[in-house]
Amino acid sequence: MKRPASGCGDQPNLFLEFAELILPWLPPPDMASVSSTCRTLRRMAQAITERRCSDASRGLEKYPIPFCNPVDDEPYAYFLYTSHAVLGNRSSSILSQSWGGNYSCPSKFGPAHELSSLDVDVSEGCCCRECSVGHDGRGGCPCLGFNELLSVVELGVGSRMECGNSCSCSIDCPNRPTQRGIAVKLRIVKHLKKGWGLHAAEFVPRGEFLCEYV
Repeated sequence: MKRPASGCGDQPNLFLEFAELILPWLPPPDMASVSSTCRTLRRMAQAITERRCSDASRGLEKYPIPFCNPVDDEPYAYFLYTSHAVLGNRSSSILSQSWGGNYSCPSKFGPAHELSSLDVDVSEGCCCRECSVGHDGRGGCPCLGFNELLSVVELGVGSRMECGNSCSCSIDCPNRPTQRGIAVKLRIVKHLKKGWGLHAAEFVPRGEFLCEYV
């Protein structure tokens, strides 16, 4: 039986056989170079681009985060995405991430509900079943007290101390907002003068947690 023409030559091509696994790991410039070599790879690259445009979160969040660009022909912004914290210099060792593949593959960073992998002494965790602050603003969960003890300089503007793996509370604890993933609909829109920016795609009540950006 004659092998059907793929547009990449008549000889069997090992790269083509594994292209669906390889292309999702490529950044846009590299994928554009590869897709220019033949029709088959171009179709694969176009499908990956469409899937990337439809969800910046790689399927790790409750709601997809689509890109919207009314300015130019740049389909999306390329960046690494994680649904939980990456501490210290661990993020510098992550140079690429699969995105847009047409297959079910567990993320390198873990599911959206996974707790942050902090190395914390068990004795430092709280023993609360339901973490809260007392009516007088004192007491309650000891983890919440750290936010008052640490200065803005130490924590950073907009930072907070959350319960961790050594705490007794569950993922539903109110002091774990960044660990439960994004709970509101968002989209990424490109502006003529400001570039890409995050927009709310629905009404967001005041004080509602959106996402963590690093």
